[in-house]
Amino acid sequence: MVDLDNLEIGVPIAATNLIYPRSLEPFHVSTVKQQFQKLSGAAHWCGYAFLNSIPAQLRRNIMCHTETENVGVVMFSETPSQNRFIIRDIHDNFRLLNPDGHTIFMAEQLDDVLDKFLKRALS
Repeated sequence: MVDLDNLEIGVPIAATNLIYPRSLEPFHVSTVKQQFQKLSGAAHWCGYAFLNSIPAQLRRNIMCHTETENVGVVMFSETPSQNRFIIRDIHDNFRLLNPDGHTIFMAEQLDDVLDKFLKRALS
């Protein structure tokens, strides 16, 4: 797990590199849906949408040349500037991205990334 909020500047890590995405598996899709049903009202999490292509503002950091089903998910907050994206990379890491496409958190488990998103929404 890599928490980029507490990372010292100048330390090269994989989270700062160009992202090559991998589709979410059906159980990842189910996990997002279940977590939203369970926690949406408590954490100012307003909704989500699964992505079949990379939005324009993320293309500078994510290399995906074709449309891919469930290439990621956008997590909607009450404040649009707090919206976040979750992308699974080819190394099976899940990345929480800000609206500019910068990785702000990375973990091997989707649940860890969802927890980080929910904690950010509450703070």
